[in-house]
Amino acid sequence: MKQFLQQVHQSKRIAYIFSIGLIVQLIYCITSVGYFHPDQHFQVIEFSSLQLNLPNAATAVWELESSIRPTLQVYIFTAFRSLCHLFSIDNPFTILTLLRTFQGILFYIILNAIVLWYYKNRTEKTIATVLFLLNFSWILIYTRTLFSSETLSAIVFFPAIVYFHKQYLERNLNFIKCLLVGFFIAMAFYLRFQIGFAIIGFGIWIFIIERHFKYSFQILLGFCFGIALNVLLDYEFYHKLVFTPYLYFKVNLLQGVAASFGEKSFTYYLFILMAIVLAPFISIVLFYQFIKTSLLKLKHPLVLSTLLFIIGHCLVGHKEERFMFSIFSILPIIIGLNHNAFNFLDADYKWRKVAKPVVIFSLVLNFILLILFIFTPYSQSIHFIDKMSNHFKGTQSKVYCYERTPLQTESHLPLTYYSNALSNVQFIETKNIDSITKLNESNIWITSTFNDIKDNLGKLDSLGYKPQLYSSSMLWNINLFLQQKKVNTVNDIWVLYKLDKK
Repeated sequence: MKQFLQQVHQSKRIAYIFSIGLIVQLIYCITSVGYFHPDQHFQVIEFSSLQLNLPNAATAVWELESSIRPTLQVYIFTAFRSLCHLFSIDNPFTILTLLRTFQGILFYIILNAIVLWYYKNRTEKTIATVLFLLNFSWILIYTRTLFSSETLSAIVFFPAIVYFHKQYLERNLNFIKCLLVGFFIAMAFYLRFQIGFAIIGFGIWIFIIERHFKYSFQILLGFCFGIALNVLLDYEFYHKLVFTPYLYFKVNLLQGVAASFGEKSFTYYLFILMAIVLAPFISIVLFYQFIKTSLLKLKHPLVLSTLLFIIGHCLVGHKEERFMFSIFSILPIIIGLNHNAFNFLDADYKWRKVAKPVVIFSLVLNFILLILFIFTPYSQSIHFIDKMSNHFKGTQSKVYCYERTPLQTESHLPLTYYSNALSNVQFIETKNIDSITKLNESNIWITSTFNDIKDNLGKLDSLGYKPQLYSSSMLWNINLFLQQKKVNTVNDIWVLYKLDKK
């Protein structure tokens, strides 16, 4: 805290980055409704409802029966949800907004603190540049709001190893500190097993590079305590003794379940990493600087952990972009470890005439994406449920749903957790649009996605149905344009129609 206040006092530029960055992060915490991947919902939130004996859709996913899901994250959400209930906060959207806000602020504090410690003897320009990348890169801000296993494992693992590195360099380590570091590394592992690749990198640093076997043993002891605690948590949840890391490995890798969801080439993640820090095309330059810095600082624990994490994931056949979320916010910190990483921003840089328009283009694109994600949440279905709950608030209503209800995923899995927000709305599913249009009722509400109802848009318009609500009017209009051009449209964009026969 003292170091933070000193930086703010000494540099107005850094003070502006801190203050505006916090505001932007808070806005994202409020507007980033929903989930990025269904696992984030069904294997955590619905599992929590099962744990609390509330209506749930936990049995709708195969991971419950196979017992491969570690339950530490479920316990965390259940504890937070129970705490909210003590204060009479039961609205599902309010609970998740508070959770995202708490997580976003925690991430903001931890990451900025890491920068201030690693860069305490660096120039103001370097500190400000790294802080800018960290606090204003649209995808970094967004991923930090996700209550996902990828994000939570990062918020536990990287602070733990940075704390150890700091105490080690300051010669301030003791048994308790090493024990706690090992314990939190185990927590990170149980939040996301794939963080094990990064743990291997840290292990190489402490065992092979530094060769501190005394500290290694103490960390290992703390790690074992963490594993034992999680085995107990899993036992209490599944009501049977299971070792979820082994079951996860057995089912997904040995039995090939993960590969059945598709495999991608070794280079898939490399192309993703080239596009995520700030925005293209400056992100390509920054990725190059990340590789360069990693080679120069290979013996740094943060670098080794991140590199092993990336390489390990590249070797696994099944790949998804979300698997890289754990290290997104670490990349700017690593890049800045190289004193010359940001030379292309200097006025006397020999390729300045090329670099300047690239930087400007990337900043503008990043700003556009930053604004778009504020007003257009990624999870359109959850956003639509939220908008419907406000639209029908305090009234008993009946809504006809063509093909599926908003409380279902595209694969018709029930989003039971959110049903409490629409308990006053009766949903009636139908696969026949004509049966709805022939109803003799005074007010008829119809909801559907663009892709499901697009062939009947003309019919609804001719019968006098008027759109009352969109999950995103911008994306709806984009879909209309794409349909005219006979191009694939965006999935899961919702509309609510009304026919008033008075």
